[in-house]
Amino acid sequence: MNSEKVPANSVITKLCMAIKKTLSTLRLYLPYFYLLSLALMVSWQLSAAVGKPETVFISDDKASPSIDLSSKVLFYIQEQLEEQLSFSEVFSTHRRAWRILTARPDICLYNKVKTIQRERLAIFTKYPITVFPPNRLIIFDSPQLSFNVSLTKLVKEHNLRVGIVDGRSYGKGLDEEIVELSSSLIILPGYLSAMRLRKMFIQGKLDAIIEYSAVFLSDKSLDIPSKRLSFHQLDTAIEFVSCYIACSKSEQGVYTINLFNQVLNLEENKHKLIEMNQKEFPQTEHKAIEDAFNKLHSNK
Repeated sequence: MNSEKVPANSVITKLCMAIKKTLSTLRLYLPYFYLLSLALMVSWQLSAAVGKPETVFISDDKASPSIDLSSKVLFYIQEQLEEQLSFSEVFSTHRRAWRILTARPDICLYNKVKTIQRERLAIFTKYPITVFPPNRLIIFDSPQLSFNVSLTKLVKEHNLRVGIVDGRSYGKGLDEEIVELSSSLIILPGYLSAMRLRKMFIQGKLDAIIEYSAVFLSDKSLDIPSKRLSFHQLDTAIEFVSCYIACSKSEQGVYTINLFNQVLNLEENKHKLIEMNQKEFPQTEHKAIEDAFNKLHSNK
């Protein structure tokens, strides 16, 4: 039985026509596939951003758990918010950090004292992350100096070279006195100014500095001759200083601060922060630190 053969060129022609038709169909729908893919990609990115926005913390010193109390507390709190927020860090001076915060919606600062002026610039957490006994005047070789001293008297009458950090708040009363004495103080600006100030003091370039005793004594980069040092209470710095997290006045800033408040308000976290703060100070300060935390948490 003979079968009729189909010419090869006819098969090829039909195949080419089928391919052409398929390509034509694909060209017709390709823009829609592209737009759909693009929309899905943008949607995914927006969902990721909304679900886990990035918060940028600005630090004067390179934050590390080994450096200071405030860094340790910040890392402890951040670990509990890793599913809701992502964190990054940049370094800057005190003054520039506040300028960046007011210019961007995603910036936070930490270990900041609340003042009326600062609350115009940023949103603060309700609860503190650190509570410090007052700043002390730290001085070399002055056993005859009484524990309670006047900064104004030491600077004006005894020409003491006292160093402070530019842009830092030392507490309401002391801040006011510093403004009046600004022309007679050594005010150090710039990046890592607090660390550089401590080194200048140890090197004998300053007679005294104003600093928290725990921060000074925990600075592992210094060879501190502790037997030659004395710590003195300033008459305008007698209250405990509480420090907070401050974020941009923006929708993202409000969201971030609300999350921090939720974590800081947990009873177990309050007790943990009390313990972390107490660890940095002598036993004689422990009860006062606990009382200060409890008082600040009761003022909700």
